[in-house]
Amino acid sequence: MKVMLSFALLAVSIIYMVSADPGKPSKCCIRVSRGKPSPAMKIERFDLQTANPPCVEAVRFFTNTNRIMCAPPNLPWVKRKQAELSKKQEEQKTE
Repeated sequence: MKVMLSFALLAVSIIYMVSADPGKPSKCCIRVSRGKPSPAMKIERFDLQTANPPCVEAVRFFTNTNRIMCAPPNLPWVKRKQAELSKKQEEQKTE
């Protein structure tokens, strides 16, 4: 049963990636992490992802090493991090 479910999930993922944009794999969040990023993670920017199955609603944080952390938009630490990054971005525009 688990094997069939795994194959079904893999098939849906492949179909979505192929249909999204030929030659460009999709990098959407299909689940979110409730944990906070480690202090060692250098988050540089974020964007908002709307729900579009299999993608879920999420805030995508991008690190300096091109890793993506998917977080639920309603958590207090996520809102604080978004505000911090937005403020940094505004300060850089005015320099």
